[in-house]
Amino acid sequence: MNTLADLKKYIISNYGIPPHQEADDELTYRAITFRRNAMGGVAFYDPGDMWAIQVHGQTVNYMRTDELKKEIDSGGGLLYWFFPEGA
Repeated sequence: MNTLADLKKYIISNYGIPPHQEADDELTYRAITFRRNAMGGVAFYDPGDMWAIQVHGQTVNYMRTDELKKEIDSGGGLLYWFFPEGA
């Protein structure tokens, strides 16, 4: 998973949930927004492997690709935020 398009495809194929909004630099679901290579003043050795994840109403969290995969996989901590309400 290297791009927002890869992330979108993964979520649709595994959970059947399309994004509520999408732009060139972000995907927004019910209560979470994903950005790729978005550093916002935070310096990392390899910013190319970073994802910015913002649960709406909370601060931005940064994850490497392998961490993000675990969090959006079944049993991961981010599933709740992109599933539709009442699902």
